[in-house]
Amino acid sequence: MFTRVLIKYLEQKDPNMHAQAKAIIKDCAERNKRQEPGYESVTLSMKRRLRDLVGDHYWKKANDYLVHFIEQKKRQAG
Repeated sequence: MFTRVLIKYLEQKDPNMHAQAKAIIKDCAERNKRQEPGYESVTLSMKRRLRDLVGDHYWKKANDYLVHFIEQKKRQAG
């Protein structure tokens, strides 16, 4: 879920970084399929590489959006 929010945010704010992030996700998935060392968990490898790519600012912004989205869903359900 977080990755989807991050990708959507990057799509709006930084198209070049958005393309790089999509390439990282694809690469991590392929390496996981090939059972490469360090890619046993596709989620962890993606998280590590995406955070390195986007830096703290974009990472925190995407997290804030995710928290906001979850709170909205809770209000609608409750």
